[in-house]
Amino acid sequence: MHHDTPPDYPDWLQQAIGAARVTILASRLTDCRALQQALAAAGIDFHRLPLAMDSAANRAAFHAVQEQLRWPHLPMIFLDGEFVGGEPELRARLASELTTPAGLPSENEEQQGSDANAKSDTASPSLPLTLRGLAYAGLLPFFAGALAGWLPSVPFAPLLQALLVPYAALIASFMAGSHWGIAVSARPLPRMELLFAVGFMLFSWPLLLLPDVLALSGLLLIFAGLLTTEPRLLRHGLISRTYFRLRLTLSISVLFALALALLRYWR
Repeated sequence: MHHDTPPDYPDWLQQAIGAARVTILASRLTDCRALQQALAAAGIDFHRLPLAMDSAANRAAFHAVQEQLRWPHLPMIFLDGEFVGGEPELRARLASELTTPAGLPSENEEQQGSDANAKSDTASPSLPLTLRGLAYAGLLPFFAGALAGWLPSVPFAPLLQALLVPYAALIASFMAGSHWGIAVSARPLPRMELLFAVGFMLFSWPLLLLPDVLALSGLLLIFAGLLTTEPRLLRHGLISRTYFRLRLTLSISVLFALALALLRYWR
């Protein structure tokens, strides 16, 4: 993003931009660890400027900068005093310079370089305990419904089995909707991810009209498709590695539960 004349940024932002080659404007909740590790590994001087939303004045200042930059989401990143966009735009700009000190590592190099930090990253996850607890609790109806088909004598087995398909369709459409919400915040728009999100959302509900064996087969394919979408969202820089690892575990667990329920019809 280029400006014909130097923009008139607020003093607090102008001072922050001048403090380092890369300035990352982000909230306290924005996960920029992967970007910061990549910048540090590449030897690029950077400064993270946290945005507080704890007062009306701070929120007004943020919205004023947001309107001036015409950038809808965080982080907002400046390179050499110029606003470039988010993390994907910064990576593209640095890669185009074709100089080793300026360019960020590729995804493979970054992954190799972050192996040394994997233990500390796992030991202190950024996702709140409540979020992770609710996410894992969402797996219980999947396994309850799947096991009810194999153990018809357990209490409420017919009800649990009957609820499995509508619950799976609900979660599939919910996850597709979340992918849509993540994708629409990106610039440029990842059109393939948007198409997949709409497709998975629309095809989840008609499966309720089919016999359970066909509905479970269709839902198994939809969740497999959702699983392939999340690595692409990670490559676009739209989700954090911590969130991706959580989603990977949950998606594989759902696929296992649906496959277990489907196997009952083939025994």
